Amino acid sequence: MKRSMIWLSLPLATFALGCGPAGQQFHGSYTGPDSLTVSFPGRASTTIPGKVSYRVSEGIDSDIVIVDASGTCALPAEVEGNVATLRAGVTCTGELEGVSLSLTFTGGTAVLTGSSIQLDSSGTLTYSANGQSFPGSFVRNNSLTRIAK
Repeated sequence: MKRSMIWLSLPLATFALGCGPAGQQFHGSYTGPDSLTVSFPGRASTTIPGKVSYRVSEGIDSDIVIVDASGTCALPAEVEGNVATLRAGVTCTGELEGVSLSLTFTGGTAVLTGSSIQLDSSGTLTYSANGQSFPGSFVRNNSLTRIAK
């Protein structure tokens, strides 16, 4: 009986030890262009170009977490193959061009191809200035290149 238990547990131990955390292939530091398109009811949409940097590492309660350079926005994601799906409902706040901006992510993916990630996301936003708040929506696209592992 002991011998059969050892033989049964050996493949399980090999499987568990041979597999790293899901999403390990995503880990690293990335940088690239940023395209943030914001839309407000009754107004034309505006696209704000820029440059962003992210760090991708193992998540605490997700496969990976994508964190911006300031460390103030952490996007948990679940990985399947070379695609990471962002967790909906995460809110990130900050300032953009001198105004307060709050982004709530409703969807998004990070697709890994070689050492590049195409990070596309969307959601709702609140723009606050001069004591007033304005609801809207956003679409963000980032073509990122790994600069360090």
